[in-house]
Amino acid sequence: MGFCSSIRQAEYLAQTFREMGHQAIALTGQTVNRRERIQEFEQGALEIVFTVDLFNEGVDIPKVDTLLFCRPTESIAIYTQQIGRGLRLANEKSHCVIIDLIGNYKNVETKLMLLGTVKDKLTRNDWEPIIPPKGCIIEFDTQALNIIHRMRQPNQRKLRLIESYEQLKLDLGRRPTYVEIGQLTAVPTGYKQEWGSYVGFLKEQGELTDEEVETYDANRELIEQVEKTVMNRSYKMVVLLAMLERGEERWMEPITATEVAPFFYEYLHAEKYREVKDAQGKVFENGYNESKIAALLKKMPFSNMGDSFFVDDGTLSIKVVKKSRFLYKILHDATLFRINLYFLVSD
Repeated sequence: MGFCSSIRQAEYLAQTFREMGHQAIALTGQTVNRRERIQEFEQGALEIVFTVDLFNEGVDIPKVDTLLFCRPTESIAIYTQQIGRGLRLANEKSHCVIIDLIGNYKNVETKLMLLGTVKDKLTRNDWEPIIPPKGCIIEFDTQALNIIHRMRQPNQRKLRLIESYEQLKLDLGRRPTYVEIGQLTAVPTGYKQEWGSYVGFLKEQGELTDEEVETYDANRELIEQVEKTVMNRSYKMVVLLAMLERGEERWMEPITATEVAPFFYEYLHAEKYREVKDAQGKVFENGYNESKIAALLKKMPFSNMGDSFFVDDGTLSIKVVKKSRFLYKILHDATLFRINLYFLVSD
């Protein structure tokens, strides 16, 4: 199974493989009789399928034993889904071969996260860059370990982040948004660790207008706090989202716990995975209870929102030094992305 970045690429590669004598097709959203072609693949009538976004999730073809990465896939979620297409058990299948044709290995921290807990520091005498799950043993080739050592050096990491940004900018034809840099390349963790925030990275690279630089400089503490604040639960980001959902003109106005309560309750109950993860306990029993939810919000997270926020008699205020559409957009994107990532990783 080959993962491609466009229909044109999938069709080109399928034609190239057919010319070499292989039974290959391009399977995309434009393909007629997709179900029949998938059955042919499952039954072995087709050797290779080149696809665009159809097999990331929800399709189970256990016999697939080789994956071709023909597109950049540095998003941890998408990469996990694609790897999963080759990890199903099947008779007479002992392993899965993954062929990386375009350098997905470059964002090595993201890939290692799939295998276990990445060690913060890696010394020359340390031959295990991760702590594998209990009961698992992972062996690294010596040459692969040497590459991991080099790529995890701070100076190399910065270069890789810059390269990822420039490639995505070239593909999009414009400056990537916070959500795009998170979904289509590495999670913005690297940018906030190296430059304080994604916006800080953009400033250093000369990617901001003069007005955007002024907005960033004036609100740097707030921007960095939204990107870095610890999320043991989703509550802080959901409260901030409630403020932002009031729109560009009103989002920074003070808000009471009572005003947040219905949005907070409805958001956590809108999806089952949110409810199971973060809407358990006596406060949420017997349906919506405004006084109980408001009391919870005052206790947590109002009092833990951070230095850019302050609470007075159950009212939450936010410190905004320079208001702009740019600030609203970056905070809104970062908030949504962090909430989605929280539930994805937690799930």
